[in-house]
Formats: sequence, structure tokens, C-alpha cells
Amino acid sequence: MVADCATIIEVVSERVGLFTAGEKVMSIHFVIEMPREQTAQSVMRALDLYKARLRNSVERTRRRLAEFEMRYQVTTAHFLKKMTAEDLAGGDLEYVEWAGEAKLLAGLEDELGELEHANFCASN
Repeated sequence: MVADCATIIEVVSERVGLFTAGEKVMSIHFVIEMPREQTAQSVMRALDLYKARLRNSVERTRRRLAEFEMRYQVTTAHFLKKMTAEDLAGGDLEYVEWAGEAKLLAGLEDELGELEHANFCASN
């Protein structure tokens, strides 16, 4: 460790609710040492901007899924469980697009959720 670092950012990220009773909750402790507080603030702003982009992507993906749901009058969950490409006017291409949007949304929401539940602390 560098002794003259003015700012240390500590990040503790916990995954809550992913384990059954009695199991240990996974936690990651991540430390970044920075020479100036301004640098730490820049990192925090970059994380905030990234979370904002993730939120925008989640909303855009939800709108795309809503278009499919309105067109076929079924939920995405129903589509994934019960429907095949033959059930869609657009066939294979439309099936892949809808399923892909659903998978994309799940990944975006997972990533955003982890970042939203992370604790950020700055100290000197």
C-alpha cells in the first residue's frame, strides 16, 4: 500500500436474497487508493453515469418487450414458457429478438441491482 494516498474508496457489495437460510451471504471488499480526493470524486461520478446508462438501457429494453407483448397479447414470461417461433408472425427472427430482449433485460437488471446495492465509502 502507498502511505501518502489521500483518499481511499472502499466498496462493499453484498448479494442479498440469493442464498437460503443458514448460508453465508457473499461479500466483496474492494479498495482503490487514489492520490487526490478529486480523483475519487471522478470515479464516483463515472459510476453514477454508468448506472444512469444502465437504467436507460433497462427502460428501453422494457419498452421493446412491451411492444412484443402488445402485439401478441401475452406476457414475456408466457412467451418464454409456452410459445415457439411458429407462433409468431415474424417466425425465427422475431422469436430470437423477443427472447434476446428478455435475456438482455435480466442481465441489465442484475448488473444495475448489484451496483445500486453497493456501499461506497471515502476516507483519508
